Amino acid sequence: MDLAGENGAHTTADRQVPSAYLHLPFCDYHCGYCHFTVEAGRDYLIDEYLRALEIELSWLKEARRVETVFVGGGTPTYLSPLQLERLLNLVRKSFVFGDRYEWTLEANPSDLCEEKLALLSEYGVNRLSLGVQSFDDEKLALLERNHNSDLVEKGVALAKKYVPNISLDLIFATPNESLQTWQNDLRRAVALSPLHLSTYGLTFEKGTAFWGRRERKELTETAEDLFIEMYLEARHFLKDRGYTHYEISNFAQNQKKCFHNIRCWQGEEYYAIGAGACGYLDSVRYTNNRSTRGYMKAVLEGKDPIVSKEIISPIDRIIEKIVFGLRRLDGLEITPLFAELEKCSNGQPVEVNGAKVRKRLEPLLERYRHLGWLQESFGKLSFTEEGILVSDTLLAEMLAAGTAG
Repeated sequence: MDLAGENGAHTTADRQVPSAYLHLPFCDYHCGYCHFTVEAGRDYLIDEYLRALEIELSWLKEARRVETVFVGGGTPTYLSPLQLERLLNLVRKSFVFGDRYEWTLEANPSDLCEEKLALLSEYGVNRLSLGVQSFDDEKLALLERNHNSDLVEKGVALAKKYVPNISLDLIFATPNESLQTWQNDLRRAVALSPLHLSTYGLTFEKGTAFWGRRERKELTETAEDLFIEMYLEARHFLKDRGYTHYEISNFAQNQKKCFHNIRCWQGEEYYAIGAGACGYLDSVRYTNNRSTRGYMKAVLEGKDPIVSKEIISPIDRIIEKIVFGLRRLDGLEITPLFAELEKCSNGQPVEVNGAKVRKRLEPLLERYRHLGWLQESFGKLSFTEEGILVSDTLLAEMLAAGTAG
């Protein structure tokens, strides 16, 4: 990146960019299902990586008032207390927080201790996302996690003393998992009274160790009917216990939704800092080098760590708002978005204008309504329960129709 600002990836006009994401790739172990940028067994890189983060943060525009910050990984709490304080101080000196800010830090139960949690509280971290994944020790071993169920319960109890909003991540549909195992995970999670829960069906991402193990027939995917049964079990169980199902994979109590993610789903801008981090500024979606060493080398030499950019056209921006908006279960006001779409041309030939795109989308939405997958209430369009189960397919179909030439 040109530090004079000729490259616009890290610079903006003098306006507020409401959110920021920072990536810390370091972990005790690289779990076989994880496809994020992760470094295990390379703690000697941490101090230099933090220096690279500091440099990249210094390239941001002066006006850095944010409402949400999300520090993910990897495992940020894997850092030593001294390194963790250095990271927290970097965030605090780089951004001005709004009055009702949300600062989320990802953590593993095995990393939590009084000293680290006290640092989080001191610097103002007010939301902790814990990678619990399960309360079943056999399932945790299969997922290659470095904690057991007892450690989870102790960790959550300790974290609650210092951080007001605790979120738990859970994984279902692991190889050979029974419905009963998943039901027990849900029961034990709710017993800890977290304000937020995220439930993810296990996926086999290309390039992960689990992908290779599946190809070698060492692991098998859960049957589709059982996958659906597990998903619905979470939906009904958590709703019955006071959790709002506000996004396809997310549940919250007392309106404690993840506002960082909501802002991203709404198409708002956000900074991205660190190896493999993906951001969105000035209608450009950009991704930093996924190689930790490659990212560090570029930044420490004063060079641009960005390896890919995509210009999001006005039409594409609206299509994404529709697609991501439908993931939110409270519904989407489609009429104003269609009206906005009608005005778009992207400066392209008339046959690729927004009106043409709308004419391709409307029959799709009508078909989904007819099939019972979409419903409309008080001017908002949302998935039915049946539609949620096929939402990935429907959203991909809409995205393809919206972006077709």
